[in-house]
Amino acid sequence: LKQEREARARATILEIVGDLPDAEMAPPENVLFVCKLNPVTTDDDLEIIFSRFGKVKSCEVIRDKNTGDSLQYAFVEFDDQKSCEEAYFKMDNVLIDDRRIHVDFSQSVAKLKQEREARARATILEIVGDLPDAEMAPPENVLFVCKLNPVTTDDDLEIIFSRFGKVKSCEVIRDKNTGDSLQYAFVEFDDQKSCEEAYFKMDNVLIDDRRIHVDFSQSVAK
Repeated sequence: LKQEREARARATILEIVGDLPDAEMAPPENVLFVCKLNPVTTDDDLEIIFSRFGKVKSCEVIRDKNTGDSLQYAFVEFDDQKSCEEAYFKMDNVLIDDRRIHVDFSQSVAKLKQEREARARATILEIVGDLPDAEMAPPENVLFVCKLNPVTTDDDLEIIFSRFGKVKSCEVIRDKNTGDSLQYAFVEFDDQKSCEEAYFKMDNVLIDDRRIHVDFSQSVAK
């Protein structure tokens, strides 16, 4: 039931932003999410590597909007689903620039601009019952934390971020098969003020010898 509701929610997003004419249609499955990248890996590097599976329509390493530094994850869009699936099965845990990457399916909606995402996220929250009305603003008490050291744990982050206020939950996202850290996490605060303070003070801070990146997220991203 949960999977069905999530699928419906994702389709509704795509309908809202114009990628689908009808939310009843299945969203495209030709986009891969690639994380645990080496900071030196570029768009061109990934395009060359992934194009062995088929035509790559676009390939983007996501970067810090201020510094231009890689946030160590990317989106790779293929011309067709078959090529995307082949890359998914063959590229996970492959070594690129001395880093073993993680590959998963994504949706084109993940690359949309922030102003359109806000409306879409609110609609999801309405669908799953977290908001009575999609016109209401979704909560802003969740942080997305990436570029983590693989050794950093939930407890480590909770101790560090709790200096800004009560942390309701803290989760380092892990590979469902190996249990290895995917080097990003979600930190949920009890209130928005604490979340905002952590956002302004924790970006680019050194944790376990890695400078982390912090951005606002939404609870639905979890």
